[in-house]
Amino acid sequence: MNTCNCLMQITTAQLPRFAHCLPRQRGNVKISTLTVLNALLHVRQGGDGRWTALPAHYGDWRPIYARVNRWSRSGVLDRVIAEFDALALAESRSAVAVAVAVAVADAVDVHSPHVS
Repeated sequence: MNTCNCLMQITTAQLPRFAHCLPRQRGNVKISTLTVLNALLHVRQGGDGRWTALPAHYGDWRPIYARVNRWSRSGVLDRVIAEFDALALAESRSAVAVAVAVAVADAVDVHSPHVS
């Protein structure tokens, strides 16, 4: 589902590029890896930096955040960011890759309330 106005979004055809950096799925996984990757991109690029502000088409933000948080703690997120970089460079979007790499590094802290 490509309803995000983000600069970059992972397609079904691009998903196999991430297979080497993702853990084997266990149990009853209700949210696809593709959805999690695109939600991550949305939070960093097209959103306001809050997981709670994810559009409804991604589903509940909590399980998406929980998976990204696990990825962050286990080092998977670093590999995903590296693949975002490689994909963005391959598509001549290096500026997006740099923004994602810098901003996603603090993904664990993104859930904090927005303070104006």
